[in-house]
This record gives sequence, structure tokens and C-alpha cells, in this order.
Amino acid sequence: MIKTILATAATAALLAFSSATPGFADGHKKLTVTLLGTGTPFPSSERFGPGILIEAGDKKLLFDVGRGVTQRLFQKKIPLGKIDHVFLTHLHSDHVVGIPDLWLSGWLGAPWARRKGPFTITGPEGTVNLMTNLERAYEWDIKTRIADQNLLRDRRESGMIGNFERAAHAVTESDNIALVGEHSLVKNRIDRRIR
Repeated sequence: MIKTILATAATAALLAFSSATPGFADGHKKLTVTLLGTGTPFPSSERFGPGILIEAGDKKLLFDVGRGVTQRLFQKKIPLGKIDHVFLTHLHSDHVVGIPDLWLSGWLGAPWARRKGPFTITGPEGTVNLMTNLERAYEWDIKTRIADQNLLRDRRESGMIGNFERAAHAVTESDNIALVGEHSLVKNRIDRRIR
């Protein structure tokens, strides 16, 4: 899995800086790749779970949400609500266990959270089921925070639930950034390229 994560980041960096890649909306070709975690299911305090942050122009894209990703974002002083899109490479538990923390904590009104729009996530087959069942599992928390903290009820405005990708292939284009999903040899895993 570490090789997959590193290969994804390396491919993204190479494609972003190739001469065929157009500049970002602000005219720059700035791309920052940060390995937030490269761990495995082994509960090590030395290596947090899988997560790659790609900052492309003013966009913040997160690939996988392993254990400790929210702490790493906090260390980088990036509010949880500033993540524009989450992409899941596959649905192994160590790649998705941090979703509830990013999703629900990012919805709060604190300065380190404050998501204004939907929590947008794209992943392989099974992602809709995962997110639907997480919403059920955290139903009490969601209702309580709406009542106690006056958080917005409208899901689109609150950012609690977002656009779950229903297809295994996804292409997202925004500000001259294209994310292309491709099946790999592992069933129900999507590799991503940034071009």
C-alpha cells in the first residue's frame, strides 16, 4: 500500500509539472504533495494512517483518510473544512477510518473546522454504502449537534453529506486540474492521476 500511495503522489507531481500541463487559474504551476501518513493497519505512533494532501493552486485534495490525518492537517494549520475533495483509492479500513473525524469535525464552527459546502468524496464501488452507513452510525451525534450548536440542517449547506461518486471511474475538472480515475489490478481500487 505504501508503494501505491507514493506512486500516486509521484505521478501527480510529475504530471503537474510537465510542459503539457496548463497553468492553474492564478497562472502558476504550484503543486505541493504532502504525505500526511504512510502507515499500515499496525497502530504505530511513528506512522499515521494513509493520507496524501495535494495542494494544486488554491485547491486542497485529499487522497485517503487514514488514522491521524486530521491531526496532520491541524499540524499544517489547514482547517478541516478547507479540504475541497476527498478521493479514496480503495476501501480498506486503514484508508477510511479517519473519515468520520474529517467529515463531522470539519462541520463544526470552530476555526480549525468550518466547512461551508458539502463534504465531497469520490471512491470506488462501495463508497456510497460506506457513507450512508456512517451517516446512520452517527445519526445521534448529527441530530444533537444540530440542536445544541445550531448547525445548519440543510445537508448541502452544512457540508455533512456530499456528492458520493456512484461510479468506479470519475473525472473531476476544476481550475484546469483534471483528476482521472483508473482501475488497477486490485478489485475495487482506483488509482488517480492529476493532469
